[in-house]
Amino acid sequence: MTPEISIRTPDGVTEKIRLDSPVITLGRSREANLSYPEDTALSRHHLAFEKSGGTWVVRDLGSKNGTLHNDVPITGPAKLRPGDRILAGHLVIDFSSPAQPSETVVFV
Repeated sequence: MTPEISIRTPDGVTEKIRLDSPVITLGRSREANLSYPEDTALSRHHLAFEKSGGTWVVRDLGSKNGTLHNDVPITGPAKLRPGDRILAGHLVIDFSSPAQPSETVVFV
């Protein structure tokens, strides 16, 4: 199943985005996959969500104001787990990954 992020803007609008590409960039630039030009606290190329093997990581792209992962500044790729929160500029980003189907146990 495809993981997704929920992005909440300062005006309370929440947008759900499916992570269906191996790299998804976010920033103020119109060149970013997820562009928020009105958020002056974001850098033009602020962060990237990247699929690394079977996991997802978030990476700060040298932004001026930094990126927080669960309230800790990112200094390298940070592995994402369901429920993790990323703060970038004025955006609040929550990561979720739908549960994998569990194995069915049949009693005979």
